[in-house]
Amino acid sequence: MTHAEAVAFLERRAESYARRDTAALAAAHAPDGVVRSPLFPQIKGRAAIESSYRTLFAVFPDWELTFDPPIVDGMRVAQAFVVHATHVGEFMGLAGTGRRVKIQGALSRCRKPSTRLPRRRDTP
Repeated sequence: MTHAEAVAFLERRAESYARRDTAALAAAHAPDGVVRSPLFPQIKGRAAIESSYRTLFAVFPDWELTFDPPIVDGMRVAQAFVVHATHVGEFMGLAGTGRRVKIQGALSRCRKPSTRLPRRRDTP
């Protein structure tokens, strides 16, 4: 995957987030892909990853994610982000509060020549 292809891939993912398209978001992961995030326990496999996206959008239905331009260095990609959302459903044992939240962090990804994400790590 070239630098331009990596940037285009990330732009498509940002569009999928904006549409809350869980199938498209999950399809970007390898079938045995792994997601590590403080929001959810380690998730493995495309079906479980898609389920985590559905849960995320149910708990935070107005999830608004903004990405900074990515940093692409060889096989590694990092991208800072900011989320604004309203907490309406149970999350990490806490019932929905109706409060607005702001989450800032960075995604790091290892990429292979394919266009699927083998691993993703979220760091707030």
